[in-house]
Amino acid sequence: MKIDRIALFSTDHPFYVDMLFGLARGFESIGVDTNVMTQLPRTETLNSFCRQYRPSAVLEINRSRSELPRFPEEIPHICWFQDYNEGRNREPSASDITYYLTDPHSLGFPVNESRLSGYLLPGVDETRYFYGERERQSDLSFIGYIPQPIPKSVLDTAFIDIEALGRSLTHREIFDVIIDRVNRPDYINLEVPEIRELVYSETARRLGIQREHLPGFPPEIMDWFDRRLLRMHDRRRLLKSALNVSESMRIYGTIEWREWPEFARYYRGYLSNQDDIRAVFQTTGINLHNNPNGFGMHFRVLECMASGGCIMVNRGRSDDDEAGINAFFEPGVHYVPYTFNDCEAVCREHLPDTERARRIGREASRLVHAEHTWTHRARQIVGDLAQR
Repeated sequence: MKIDRIALFSTDHPFYVDMLFGLARGFESIGVDTNVMTQLPRTETLNSFCRQYRPSAVLEINRSRSELPRFPEEIPHICWFQDYNEGRNREPSASDITYYLTDPHSLGFPVNESRLSGYLLPGVDETRYFYGERERQSDLSFIGYIPQPIPKSVLDTAFIDIEALGRSLTHREIFDVIIDRVNRPDYINLEVPEIRELVYSETARRLGIQREHLPGFPPEIMDWFDRRLLRMHDRRRLLKSALNVSESMRIYGTIEWREWPEFARYYRGYLSNQDDIRAVFQTTGINLHNNPNGFGMHFRVLECMASGGCIMVNRGRSDDDEAGINAFFEPGVHYVPYTFNDCEAVCREHLPDTERARRIGREASRLVHAEHTWTHRARQIVGDLAQR
């Protein structure tokens, strides 16, 4: 099918706004007229829009056709799941194409195998992230989110209370199970189904009941395990190790960083301007990245690479998979891999070698601009639509 116009929709978060406009420029560079809307419109509004604009296809972030029962059948609908908390607890996608950033099974997504599903990886807006060498302003930097410290009121309250048994478990008891697991020497990353299995099996064991007799846990409870606990633990562990090497550190992200005494003095605020983010990448000796799900092909990783920054990326089990980082980049050549057992040593080895860091940044930038811009992603989408 011929694709001459496409509509892109997401929520109005600045991250998604920047991404959609970058993707829009990618489509326009290959001659596809593009309309961007920074909201997910109601079905009636979306249908009216389709009648007026007559798009060849509609792409939405984190919303599938399953949630739009009256969406026009003749228009292909593309769902791109990025936030696994948005898609994991829903029914399988009914979109004509469903894209994921990484293996959907590892994040607990329900997958509709009868629909065309695949990977659409992050791209780079080359008008914002381009190569440059600048004077170093800090040895280390980290850009990202950390949850606030877990309140004692949460730790000491009942995670589950089985009234018939007269027994309960606190959040602290179950949190400790996860932390003990990730502190093992062989830890790389845990997948969401594994986390859930640990929570359910350990809860049942400690209560002395069969797992099938456990009640379902509410989403707000599982969110602690799926999203917050590991991100909090892993990022603290990474930054503490890096600070053992150098205290010349800048941290950027949301204000939760101020609630961590060991990191508050390194916190520099939240960056929303892409030019400012590029400047941090280019003025840092070693940029630090962590994703608790082991997702190496992260937006920030590619943006740092495109800017010529040298980045340390935590190893993940999916690194060598079809959509893993090693399918596209060579460790030690385009990025610096680490585990939590060797991150301090890796940082200590690479930080003094300015020329090696710059060489890694240059090589990464060349490859990102050659193969991983939003224009490349736009071409992939058009190609996938043509094969339907």
